[in-house]
This record gives sequence, structure tokens and C-alpha cells, in this order.
Amino acid sequence: GCMETRPANEIRVTSQGKMRRYITYATELLEQKGETQVYINASGQAIVKAVSVVEILKRQVTGLHQVTKLGSTEVTSTVGEVTQKKTVSTITITLSREAPENISLGYQAAEPVAQINSTQKPFPPHKTSNRGEKEVSRGGHFPPRTTKDSQTTKA
Repeated sequence: GCMETRPANEIRVTSQGKMRRYITYATELLEQKGETQVYINASGQAIVKAVSVVEILKRQVTGLHQVTKLGSTEVTSTVGEVTQKKTVSTITITLSREAPENISLGYQAAEPVAQINSTQKPFPPHKTSNRGEKEVSRGGHFPPRTTKDSQTTKA
């Protein structure tokens, strides 16, 4: 097929693609190739993956500004003699080292770098919800001693 010529800093996330590859590529562009912006595009099923890629990327590369644009595109598929048109959601997420000149809808400022401790390891990809913390504290009510005692009485 004919390859669309895309700028090097545009990353098309597909549902088959490997997340790690997108993250590595984007990190290289921003940190080694000196790009100030990367565009991450996705449509349909791949949107969720694109958003995850961006979340992880923002933890790995500090000080990125994010602009998210949602849209839709019409996809025509022909099966046999039947041509079907369907509307597919699309997303374009722009990550840039500089704040955008005209701040638009969907803009998220970079987190101040001061908050991010340089010795910290990157956060795990999943966010811990408050629910998780409550479960931990609930388990913490039992001092470890009592569980040991109950085992010795059984033995």
C-alpha cells in the first residue's frame, strides 16, 4: 500500500501496536532527537491505548504540556458490493515541552518539576485509587502477633 508521508514526530497508535514501542519512540524524539513536540494520533479502539501511552510518557519525560483534541472521521468500508459508512472517533494528543501559545480547550499544563523528585522511580503505570488504600489500612488493624498465636494454638 502507499505509505502516507507523516512527520517523524507524529505517532499513530493502533490497537495492534505495542505500547512500549510507542513510549520508547516518543521518549527518544523528545529526549534525544530534540523534538519539542510529539503528536499522538489514534482512532476507534486504539484511543484508550493512546491515552495510556500519554499518561506513562508524561511520567517519564518531565515538564510536558498536553493538548487533547477529540474528533471523528468517516470511514468507508466496502464488503462485496455493499459500501458502508461509519463514523469513528479520533483523538490527537499533542505533547510539547513549551506551553502552547494560544491555550485551547483540552489543555493540561505540565506539572511543576519541583514536585517530581529526581531520585524517584517512575510510577507504576496503574494509578492507586483511594479504594486500594482503604483496603490496605483495613488489613493493618490486625497486629501480626495474633495471627502467629492462632497458628501455634492449632499446632
